[in-house]
Amino acid sequence: GLLRALETSRPSWFPRAFWTVDHPPLRPMLKLAECVNRESVCEAVAAGAASLCAGIEFGRVSELKLAPREARVLLTQAAAASGDSGRYFADLCTALLSDTVLVRDKSGTAASPLTYPKVARINFLEGLKTLSRTALPDPRNRTRDRSYPKTAADCMGQALFQAWERLDRPGGLRWDPDEAKRHAHQWKAPTDEQPTTQHGANRLAIIGLSALTGAPVFSGLDVRLSVIGGKFERNEFSLAWPIWTAPVSFAAIRGLLSHPSLREAGALAHLGVDHVRVARQLTLAERYRNYTYAEAL
Repeated sequence: GLLRALETSRPSWFPRAFWTVDHPPLRPMLKLAECVNRESVCEAVAAGAASLCAGIEFGRVSELKLAPREARVLLTQAAAASGDSGRYFADLCTALLSDTVLVRDKSGTAASPLTYPKVARINFLEGLKTLSRTALPDPRNRTRDRSYPKTAADCMGQALFQAWERLDRPGGLRWDPDEAKRHAHQWKAPTDEQPTTQHGANRLAIIGLSALTGAPVFSGLDVRLSVIGGKFERNEFSLAWPIWTAPVSFAAIRGLLSHPSLREAGALAHLGVDHVRVARQLTLAERYRNYTYAEAL
C-alpha cells in the first residue's frame, strides 16, 4: 500500500522496499531516488492514498454477496474507469470478487477469503468504504489527547514511523491479530466491544489489497476465489508473503507473491528472498474471522 501510494503521488521518487534480516528485529525499509525527510514522505503517502481512495465507487452495493449479474455490472464499470485511481479500483474489485464464483447455495457470489461475511453490525465492504472516505480517525472522547493526529500526514506517520498504539476508530479489516476478541478467561463476552485499530495502517491496507488479485479455482466440487499468496489447505485459508532483501517495486512484489514456488523452502533464494511468512485465518465464536500472527514457513 505504501509503494502504490508513493508511485501515484511521487513517481519520480521510484519508491522501492526491502526487509532487514541481518539485524533483528525484522524491519521493512523504504528506498527512494531522492533525498527527502520523514515529513515529506508522510505528506506524499497521504496524498497518494487520498488520490487512489477517491476512485473507489461501489455505488449502492453494500455487501460483496451479489447476484452474478450485479457482480458483472460492477466489474465491467470498474474496468472502464481511467487514470491511476480508476486502475486501482479495477484492481481492488478483482481482488474482492468474481462473477463466476458462487456460494454453495448459489444465492450470490463468493467474495475473497480475505474478506468476511456480513455479521450483525460488521460488514467488510462498508468498513472498507468508511476507511476510504476518512483520512483521519474518529475524534476520541478524551480532551487534550496529544496522540490524536492533526493531519492525514500525521496519521500516516504514526503508522509508518511509530510503535502502533491502536487507539483509533473506525474499526479495521480484522487482519490485525490484535483485533481478535478472545472469549476464554474473560469475565464477560467481549463480542460487543468494538476493537480499536491503527487508522493509517488500515488506509494503506485497502490500497495494498489491490495487489492480491483473485481468480476462480476448483476446490473439490466447489469453485472458490483464490487470491495471490493465498492457499486453502484442509479447509483452512492462509496467506503467505516473502521477506526479500533487495529493493524492489510494487510490481516486483506482485510478481514474488504470485510465484508458483512461493511456499517451497528456499525456492526463491535466487530472487533475494530470505524466507516466507504465513498468517493463518481463524474463526472465533463460529462466525468472526481473524488472523494469527505471521510465522516463518
